[in-house]
Amino acid sequence: MLRSTIKDNLPGVAKLCRTLAACLLFLGIFWVSQASVKADIITFEADPIGIFPNGSQSVHSNLVRFSASGGGTLIIIEDFGVNQVLGTRGLAVFGSNADLIIEFAVPVTSLSLWFGNDDLSSTVPGDTAILQVSFEDEFVDEIFVLLNRDDIMNQQISFSGATITRARFRFSQDLFLAETVDNIEFTPIPEPTTVALLGIGIVGVVARIRRRNPR
Repeated sequence: MLRSTIKDNLPGVAKLCRTLAACLLFLGIFWVSQASVKADIITFEADPIGIFPNGSQSVHSNLVRFSASGGGTLIIIEDFGVNQVLGTRGLAVFGSNADLIIEFAVPVTSLSLWFGNDDLSSTVPGDTAILQVSFEDEFVDEIFVLLNRDDIMNQQISFSGATITRARFRFSQDLFLAETVDNIEFTPIPEPTTVALLGIGIVGVVARIRRRNPR
């Protein structure tokens, strides 16, 4: 009688195992998806100090390239004890009317950066920091933050809520003022190939479960 009862319940046990396997698979997919949207941050702490007239790419991420518009120059600078960077190094843009250009290798859904070097003698009340973002060549949004004019890197400008691939940062009064930025944080979207590989893996696992546990 006991043996017959166990035999009768085997299909139910197999079905339960398939259900548990599907739940574990779902949890794995959820964990991967959460990890994939984790924000990246560029601090410039490991980048070499120097001048980069043709643009640069931080060692912290291969998804971002920096350049300067209008013939400007990028410089990785040290902190000289005046809190113009966070940590020991930051990125500065030198040149008359030169803006910082940030280009992403993959679309991103958020961007923020800290900025400073807004000294009192080179600015006037009402001057702002401006972050303009776009997707490819299509304008998306423009964000303004009022400068506190204290010459310290203690302000942040951010964008989120849409997909972008490019950003431009500048001060409204930048004729002779170098924009200094640090701790650039962004959230990349997983590449299509990564999503496709994940889908293929899911199909393979489900097929294996079905082969091992036929109805």
